[in-house]
Amino acid sequence: MSKKVLIGFSAVVLLIVVGVAAYLMRPVPEASEKIEAIPVEVEGASVENNMAEEDQQEMAEEDQQEMPVDQKSAAEADSSTPDGVVVFSIVQVESEVRFTLGELLSGVPTTVVGVTDQVAGEIAIDPASPADASVGVILVNARTFVTASDFRNRAINNSILETGKYEFVTFTPTDIIGFPESPALGQALEFQISGDLTVREI
Repeated sequence: MSKKVLIGFSAVVLLIVVGVAAYLMRPVPEASEKIEAIPVEVEGASVENNMAEEDQQEMAEEDQQEMPVDQKSAAEADSSTPDGVVVFSIVQVESEVRFTLGELLSGVPTTVVGVTDQVAGEIAIDPASPADASVGVILVNARTFVTASDFRNRAINNSILETGKYEFVTFTPTDIIGFPESPALGQALEFQISGDLTVREI
């Protein structure tokens, strides 16, 4: 009798293990859409921002008809920001967001790195006062993080980040540290941004 109970218990445990493994290893959801930046908020934004969407579109079409093609992008940026302020966007193909975590791999402590280029954000700079630059919310598509292991990727997506429910990680800047007061055109800049990182609802 006890042997039958033991076999039955073992079968239940096996089913639970298989069920949990299947749940954790289910396919990773794909990105729902192309990631786009949330427009950066700039103090003193021009009045055009408050216009009806139809009026903005009509003005944009008129401007495009009157302007050379090589000036359109600059004009479009200026139409939504105060005079002189330039908005720069993160270039995905030249950018990378990464995380690291520690795990025991075959009993050996290992540092795992996850990376993605699916990041979007904007920074607005007034050349007359560069130190007052504004950085918008930075979005990262958590579904696109990859590590060196597909098995680990599925576990991270499904059970840790829960990307089926929480597709995006957000970083809301609160302060810029070390931004140069007089950056030169073409100069590489290094500075830090502190802020609030939200993963899932945490």
